[in-house]
Amino acid sequence: MRTLIFFGICLTMVLSLKVGAQDPTALRLQIRELHDLEDHKRIISLLDSVSETQVLFSEFSFYQGRALFNAGRTTEARLILRSLENDSALGPRATQMLATIAMQQRNNTEALSYLLKLSSLYPDNPVYHQRIARIFYAEGNFPAAMNYMLTAHRRDILNQTSIAELADIWMKMEMPGNAFRLLSNGIDLYPENFLFRRQMVSVCYRQRNMPETVGHAAFLTERGDTMPTVVRLKAFAYFDLGELDKSDFWLDYLLDREFSSEDILFYKGKVHEAKGNTVEALRYYEDAVRLTLSPNYNPFILQLAITLHENKQYQESIRWLQTARLLRDSPQVIYYLARNFDLFYQDKQPAMQHYQLFIDRAGDGLEEQRAYARQRVRELRELLHLQGE
Repeated sequence: MRTLIFFGICLTMVLSLKVGAQDPTALRLQIRELHDLEDHKRIISLLDSVSETQVLFSEFSFYQGRALFNAGRTTEARLILRSLENDSALGPRATQMLATIAMQQRNNTEALSYLLKLSSLYPDNPVYHQRIARIFYAEGNFPAAMNYMLTAHRRDILNQTSIAELADIWMKMEMPGNAFRLLSNGIDLYPENFLFRRQMVSVCYRQRNMPETVGHAAFLTERGDTMPTVVRLKAFAYFDLGELDKSDFWLDYLLDREFSSEDILFYKGKVHEAKGNTVEALRYYEDAVRLTLSPNYNPFILQLAITLHENKQYQESIRWLQTARLLRDSPQVIYYLARNFDLFYQDKQPAMQHYQLFIDRAGDGLEEQRAYARQRVRELRELLHLQGE
């Protein structure tokens, strides 16, 4: 009997040590080992067991939130981490994860609030300025994006990511001269950086600097980087330099690999025309026009309009959707017109009419959008009734 009692006591002590109910040091060590193995699910189970018998210290609540975050259970992680964001020791790390969760969920307002807090706590760390800049960039606020990315660059002038992203921002702001100088410095520091070279191809072409366009593109193609965007501008630049055979060679390189677009076909026609091959030139010009007006053109416009809508550029999205509707009056186009009208105009009649039109025309595969449209029609009818319309 004594042996059984002794064995039971030992077993209880081992289990207690395993779950860490009486030994925070052992629990901390076990969590660290599981974290190093990226076994976040077991950390969650372990801490769930501990929490059944005792209130978790803030430190272990943080580990629980971190494990939930790493396991992709962001809603649960957010609840725990929010309770720790003002903790003097754990707050900054909790805030970092809260910012990441907000960014993943495209909650830019919340992400900005966390990142601004972190940037004020750690003003010399360029990472937070970079992330703030990216949010403003996604929102289409390029001046704000520029200011924060410029700050990130000044905090660490050797950071290649800041150089590349700041150059992109300046190109969006129609400031190719600034992008050219920045990338030139970047290439001086890192001459083998392929991304900088690709960006320089676009920057130099925008500046109508054809010799440098060809030079940077040649650097890439000679090293096996034959991305269509690079080859395309290289071919166009050769044409503008009057080197028709080289332009023709690279245009054929793209066409032979089925990289075809209206501008590639157009330049192919221009090469033939410059060589006096009028009949061939006309064929390529016609192909270019046909491609521009092909059925694929509508999905291209729709994707552009959806992207503009997601970036809250509703008026511009409406303009492209109305163009797409001239080519093909599809339910998807009508749905996004309704969404844009709903969000952009105070008068809700056009939105309600387009939601109803979408409901009438939507086929299979659009159940989620149809359900949303029906809900908005009900809500808008109630709103218009209250307004006496």
